[in-house]
Amino acid sequence: MIDTQNGYGLDEQNLYRTQDGGNQWNVVTPPGVTANFSTFFLNAQSGWMLVGNPQDLSESTLYHTADSGQNWTTTPAPFGMGRLQFLDEQNGWAMANISCGTGSCDLDIFKTTNGGQTWDKVSSATPENNNQPSTLPFVGDKNGMTFLDMQHGWVGGTEPQNGYVWLFPTKDGGQTWKEVTLPLPSGYTTSTISVDPPKFFGSQDGVMPVTLFIDSSHRVLYTTHDGGQNWTHSSVVDSGGLITIPTAQDFFIWDGGTLHASHDGGQTWIAITPNINLSQIIAQLDFVDKDNGWATSMDSNMKVALYKTNDGGQTWVAVGQ
Repeated sequence: MIDTQNGYGLDEQNLYRTQDGGNQWNVVTPPGVTANFSTFFLNAQSGWMLVGNPQDLSESTLYHTADSGQNWTTTPAPFGMGRLQFLDEQNGWAMANISCGTGSCDLDIFKTTNGGQTWDKVSSATPENNNQPSTLPFVGDKNGMTFLDMQHGWVGGTEPQNGYVWLFPTKDGGQTWKEVTLPLPSGYTTSTISVDPPKFFGSQDGVMPVTLFIDSSHRVLYTTHDGGQNWTHSSVVDSGGLITIPTAQDFFIWDGGTLHASHDGGQTWIAITPNINLSQIIAQLDFVDKDNGWATSMDSNMKVALYKTNDGGQTWVAVGQ
């Protein structure tokens, strides 16, 4: 969701848009697109869709809309499927997956300065450069990337080593990467660690979700107030549930049973028992502020349901039926 009224949804075949908080959805898929795509929306009007070519996994087509999906323009992209991030209408990034195996992934990182009309490859993680300094290693599962601007970015991931933090930032637009560590919570220094890329709110404040595997899954969120130079961890939440970060102060973690919420940047947490139980079947969680959020669930017959709250997760009602 972009805000309390506008948002987008995906299934395996279509892109949908809502303008009334999820009650009604209209198909806005580009003509001829039926599957194999990923999206990024900058705001309610402007977004991009990357559509893979099943005959050639090394190329794709980039679609762009400036009117909420009513019309689309296309341009070829020199990479296959991957994740997109745009900072504004012109400047953006793509992390393109080449192949993944057990505990490792090839990938390329591209940048654009003209809205996706052309792309330049700035980084690669390949077996050949795995041990080279200042590069992204081939070893490790990559969870995603975030760029704060055209120079500063982060790629987070996981590697099955006790106490090992897989986090690589760049300060020169992806030309070089330097591994950094994080201060781990007491009692979790021997856990297996999975780092998700951070989410920024302005140029200084950011939040980075981290999962700690020890006896079970635990969540902790790292915050920065100096543009990612230093990170401080929150208290640990004993839940492996889904995380959504609507603001730099408001965090939610839900495993389908207990909803954990923090409204002070992770210093303290409250446990909420919602009026619905989605244990084991919650599929996605998305809040846009401390009050308004949406969750999707899927039953054993693959039927999807959409729920909405406007009181911080205490009360949920079904929408979009």
